[in-house]
Amino acid sequence: MPTLNWIGKDKVVNHHLDVPFYTLEHKYGFRAEDEADTSETHSGHSVQGDARISENMIIHGDNLVALKALMPEYEGRINCIYIDPPYNTGEEKWVYNDNVNDPHIRKWLGEVVGKEGEDLSRHDKWLCMMYPRLAMLQKLLHPQGAIFISIDDNEYTNLKAICDEIFGKNCFVANISWQRAYSTRNDKDGIPVEAEHLLVYGKEPNWIPQKLERTEEMDARYSSPDGDDVLWKSSDPCAPNALTHQGMVYAIQHPFTGKMLYPTISNCWRYQQLDMLNIMNGWCEYELRNLHDEERRAEVCGIRADEVRRDVMGIVLKQDLETSRQKAQQVYENGPWPKYYFTKGGYGGIARKTYLTIIIHSPRYYQSSVCLNEMGAAWIMNTECYSFLTADCKYEDLKGTIDDRFISIKVNAKDAEDRMNEFICKIMDFFNLSRPDLPKLSQWEKDRNEFLKTVCNLKLDIENT
Repeated sequence: MPTLNWIGKDKVVNHHLDVPFYTLEHKYGFRAEDEADTSETHSGHSVQGDARISENMIIHGDNLVALKALMPEYEGRINCIYIDPPYNTGEEKWVYNDNVNDPHIRKWLGEVVGKEGEDLSRHDKWLCMMYPRLAMLQKLLHPQGAIFISIDDNEYTNLKAICDEIFGKNCFVANISWQRAYSTRNDKDGIPVEAEHLLVYGKEPNWIPQKLERTEEMDARYSSPDGDDVLWKSSDPCAPNALTHQGMVYAIQHPFTGKMLYPTISNCWRYQQLDMLNIMNGWCEYELRNLHDEERRAEVCGIRADEVRRDVMGIVLKQDLETSRQKAQQVYENGPWPKYYFTKGGYGGIARKTYLTIIIHSPRYYQSSVCLNEMGAAWIMNTECYSFLTADCKYEDLKGTIDDRFISIKVNAKDAEDRMNEFICKIMDFFNLSRPDLPKLSQWEKDRNEFLKTVCNLKLDIENT
């Protein structure tokens, strides 16, 4: 992996190990329940009366020393760290002051770091200051913890390089753009700087943030005007990258108007064509047909007609428009509507239903039906249950289909009971929930609803994940 080099790097990469340990000296404290009590508050391991002693601390002093003082008690225990280091714009008047045994670095001591063009070692000083502090912060992080670092364009590239080195490139989570100004700007350089950066790294790869619990206000955006068993809201029917997914760019004939609908420019339909065909068959009978519509599909993909993929079938009505309209109208009036539905009483555009909960369906196959709270469930299903089910290749008929509503697991009859029980146990264990009695295959359909109710009533505490 490429690394960044600068003056003094070889002296500071292990400087955090040379910093001596210090004992924090308690000066004062504060308790909301007794403002007069100013005794020591930073021990989180004892209780006085009915009040737990706070673990909160405000530390005055050099941050490098403070971090080393925290190490004996808090190494590997901190879940979330946020730092706002000097942006090194030349305006902060910060001074490099670390006691590093190097002649180049000793010359910097006590000197204010200058502006770009005035101080040729300003970036070297900043990197020498940041590296040992980031190294100690990495050690303080809990295995499931993350660090958030504010920075602007002046040192962003340098910060990203040393964080990749300290935390690991595979632990990079995101570069969050923070819009710092909302009003119209007219900067002297002509291009206004509207955003700053918030770099996010996990202690370990694949860090996923915990989500806030859903509120009534959030849930109020979901409804079921079609009588669907699960609340939903309207979403974009398309996905990006039409050019690289040309097999998912095709016409869908409107069952009410007969109009050919295509994805919006540069986008494709969200699901594979056979899945879309099955969804549309929920309205009336459809079939695949070659429409020779290369020019229209090329327009969506942003390329010439002679460059677009040939012979991509359209999803068209199998029967005449009037018969198809009558069948679709009956579905619209009786409900529930298929996952892709038509707005404005059926005569508008096409939209997609996004469900409030995740359903693991079990129609004709030996499958489970489990309703899980949306909170983190999509990631859990994808990384835990789905990989668990597909890992064993000896089940030749094993097939999984994942979207934002359901996960369908199909297994052959011989293995169905064992695999379903394994699947349910995996879900229960992942959420640290007690396992319900698992129904036998012969009783599955009869007991399914009771099992569904049992799981829905269990509280899926995201902290347990």
